[in-house]
Amino acid sequence: MFLKFLDDLETQREGEAKLAGKKFKPAIEPPYRWRDWAAKSDGITGDDLDVYMWRFTRSKICASYQRRIVRIIAVHSWSRLSR
Repeated sequence: MFLKFLDDLETQREGEAKLAGKKFKPAIEPPYRWRDWAAKSDGITGDDLDVYMWRFTRSKICASYQRRIVRIIAVHSWSRLSR
């Protein structure tokens, strides 16, 4: 569910950036976003999903994404608290 939350947040921020005429760089690039694999009706499920996530979490890029995700959550949480 965390990846779903992050993807929803990224979709919202992407739309806001587009409206503001700004460039947006997602924390997680395709094909690793929730909408690219889990949200599809023919998306990955069951054992295939387990294998996919196992490979992703052990990949070299995973550590980089984890740092970016933690930063996004921290900024998002802080902005909500300071309202």
